[in-house]
Amino acid sequence: MTADTTTAISVVLAASRYVLLDFDGPVCAIFAGRAAPLVARELTVALKSYGVSVPDEALSRGDPLDVLRFASRASETLVADIERALQAAELAAVDTALPTPGAADFLDACRQTGRTVAIVSNNSAPAITRYLDRGGIAALVAHIEGRIPASPDLMKPHPLLLQRAIHALDASTEVAMLVGDSTTDFEAAQAIGVRGIGYANKRGKAEALARAGAAAVVHNMTELSRVVADIPAP
Repeated sequence: MTADTTTAISVVLAASRYVLLDFDGPVCAIFAGRAAPLVARELTVALKSYGVSVPDEALSRGDPLDVLRFASRASETLVADIERALQAAELAAVDTALPTPGAADFLDACRQTGRTVAIVSNNSAPAITRYLDRGGIAALVAHIEGRIPASPDLMKPHPLLLQRAIHALDASTEVAMLVGDSTTDFEAAQAIGVRGIGYANKRGKAEALARAGAAAVVHNMTELSRVVADIPAP
């Protein structure tokens, strides 16, 4: 981590008492043991069983959430069924999810420095809760804001999930920060004036996150946890 990056992170931390943390990426790789493209194909098969033709673009990224978004455009009944199937797949996936190195240290550093953490994710809240419980880190998270069932249009980049988390924490955007690994995280944060730090775990992500509005970008959560540990919450 460069000195400039450390300085930029420190500026954000010095003004932040509340941390809005994305789940898939900064906390774990939810589909590490059960590949996301496989889950997306299974959801597609479910849609096709209803006689729905799924365009290639809905599967181009191998993201199950893309299939959920497509289902929402098809019908309310279909999106409800695909939501249930996706939740079941996520609940199964967290049993083999790969913890992100440094994630637990980051959560502990937030607690030690007086920061309150809410997880804000496009994944389902039950799956997130299960993961935190299994990992013994649930006590380090004050609130979980998962996607609103069968409402993929309200997932990030829509800012609603961030707004709901801030309200649940009785916080304000002025003293909140985001840690995320997706441009949609920062699009949502920018929409409501929340500063953010990007977690770039893949080649090319750092530049994309910076363009999306991240004040600074780190490449591992361990480095970030060390900076957090040195800066008390305001």
